[in-house]
Amino acid sequence: MRLILTDQDLSNQTIEGKPFSYIGRCTGTDIKFVGDWTHVSHFANIFIRPDWSGAKTRWSYSRFNAFRQAVLSSDAELLDHEMMLALFAEVPVIGDAGGEAAKVATVLDDDRKRADYLVSWKNLAPGYVAAMKKDSEVAFRQAVGGREHLVRHMLKQANANPTDVTWREGIEPHIDVEGVDANSWGVSVKNRGRTYHKHWMELPVPKNPHDRCELAELIEAEALAATGAEITLYIQSILPWRVYGTWGKQRRDWLLC
Repeated sequence: MRLILTDQDLSNQTIEGKPFSYIGRCTGTDIKFVGDWTHVSHFANIFIRPDWSGAKTRWSYSRFNAFRQAVLSSDAELLDHEMMLALFAEVPVIGDAGGEAAKVATVLDDDRKRADYLVSWKNLAPGYVAAMKKDSEVAFRQAVGGREHLVRHMLKQANANPTDVTWREGIEPHIDVEGVDANSWGVSVKNRGRTYHKHWMELPVPKNPHDRCELAELIEAEALAATGAEITLYIQSILPWRVYGTWGKQRRDWLLC
């Protein structure tokens, strides 16, 4: 059973997580997160010295938060803009390595302020490697606290085109017979001549903003009512819209395999 925490002061608490939980519009100082916080959605929280060192947080998603003086988990999600911002904001600005880390933090913060959330490691890694040259791997490993999954991903993106736009709206799906097509255009389901076909801007609005699990359940319920078909969605991101879908009732995290 996932946790839903909203509009609370969580200061000085130790909170054990559950997968696919949601934390929205909360505040707190010196919060300790422990246990399984994978697939969590964070919205508009203000945390000072939050500590995720005793937690699992892969596949987390954060929008419009402020995480200050944060201690991240060893498996911190590389696609979570605000977790990465929290990580790089704490790197000491000493020497060239510190200066380049500060540039990463600035780009991520500017992206957050624009409410775009479009900057990716394809945009960040090439400039970092070009500036640090042969020292880039060592410097980056130190900046991210030895988190090897982040180092591997940075090196993988080192030769990418830094001007690439990493999100484009997908092609509107057209299902001939029956099935589900969930992509960056929206969600389309067809079953025995009955259809559910919605652009991402027409999808239902969750009660809790940016609650990915709640939104997936709302869309699944609408699709079932419209077509009689059960589907399973994994929403990677609401802003910008990224989703995976499959026919039938499945474990949500299996869509990432």
